[in-house]
Amino acid sequence: MMTNSVEPDLMSFFWRQVVAKSPIEAKPAAAYEGGWNALNQFIRQGNSWSGHEPNVFFVRRNGRYRDYSGVSGLDVAEDGRAFAVTDLTGDGTLGLILKSRLGPQVRVFANQCAAQRNRIVFRLRGTKSNRDAIGARGEVDGQAKWVSAGSGYLSQHTKKVHFGLATGRKPSRSPGHPASSRRLGRWTLASNMTLKKVARNGGKRC
Repeated sequence: MMTNSVEPDLMSFFWRQVVAKSPIEAKPAAAYEGGWNALNQFIRQGNSWSGHEPNVFFVRRNGRYRDYSGVSGLDVAEDGRAFAVTDLTGDGTLGLILKSRLGPQVRVFANQCAAQRNRIVFRLRGTKSNRDAIGARGEVDGQAKWVSAGSGYLSQHTKKVHFGLATGRKPSRSPGHPASSRRLGRWTLASNMTLKKVARNGGKRC
């Protein structure tokens, strides 16, 4: 959270002097406020608060989540603040941009593991609800995803909707639901394509 040069780390202090003294009722509490003031003073003096902690990255494989922090290169201890998932190369595979407090403040991680996997990507645009299609839902073979805004603290993932498909997957069935809550229809689509869908006539077709 905050890596500085002075030890000890303040996490133990936070739990003992701030969390443990949180008031039960919503009213002023001198001990609780004093704990926050002391914590901020220690940070100004150069102490760390949950510092030197590397990022973690888990990948779902065969129904289980496995720790890929080291092999992915994401296990950097640079006080991560935000990240965004987006297609960096235009080939439908999702990379990652990581923003940290310490330098280098921006790292770009290209996806080198999904080049041989099938996928399909939708770029949606609304006319009745909102142009960015925020709130629209796409579904491919039982997978449902929504177009969203504000993915995290000071970050925004791509607004394109990406679906991964099984190896050798045949064309998929895809119903569309725009943000106006009207179903657009269902199409048979080929994989490894980026499709642009525009809701027209009040969401009756696209």
